[in-house]
Amino acid sequence: MITEFRVNLLEARETLGTIVMAAAYGNGRFVISRYGKTVAAVVGLAELEALRDLQDAEDAAPGSGDEPPLPPAPPDPIDELRKRYERGEAIPLPRDKDEREAYFRLAREIGSKIIPPPPAD
Repeated sequence: MITEFRVNLLEARETLGTIVMAAAYGNGRFVISRYGKTVAAVVGLAELEALRDLQDAEDAAPGSGDEPPLPPAPPDPIDELRKRYERGEAIPLPRDKDEREAYFRLAREIGSKIIPPPPAD
């Protein structure tokens, strides 16, 4: 169990050696204040390493904000076809394999709305 001690800057200056030894070899944590405001802390090396490990784990966590955002996914070709169909526009012929797949997916989607699938037994 770590004990936290609060000391003002003048007291810390006068007893710095004792504070460092207590933090390094004891179970003390010293919070130093100046004019009533907390300005620094003296902790042992083990506690500092634990804090660093915790910070490294947070930094390595996915979505920590340090990585650049992923670029937006390319639009699905079926979305454009669906919009054209819903507006009643003519849908042009597919130009490549991906467009052909999108056309078949849209046709299945439209077909399932018109003719519902048979009920499961």
